[in-house]
Amino acid sequence: MKFSLALLTVLLVSLASGLPKDRSDQGSIRQVFGGIKDTITGSAIKNVNQLCTGTGGGTLVDSCPKPFEYCDTSASLSTRCRYRGFTWALIIGGPLVGVALIVVAIVLISRRGSSSG
Repeated sequence: MKFSLALLTVLLVSLASGLPKDRSDQGSIRQVFGGIKDTITGSAIKNVNQLCTGTGGGTLVDSCPKPFEYCDTSASLSTRCRYRGFTWALIIGGPLVGVALIVVAIVLISRRGSSSG
């Protein structure tokens, strides 16, 4: 159990970290702290890039792509672009309807083929 937990931890850390900067000229402690600083800086930049500007729940001013997203201003420190309800219906419902139509077509074709033979 401990081995699998250690292996999972190493796997997650290796997948989560991007390609590191070359810090071979620095000491090992500075390499570790530099890598941590780079990770925190990269995460902060990513979070700032995801922020949107909007007022009134996205009704007046909205910087998110239209018509599928709106700017959720319910949390003032972490405004994010969120999908609208009909977008989720298209994302989830569209493929389900497509699969259902294919199944119905297969059933109808197989019934038609078995009744004529």
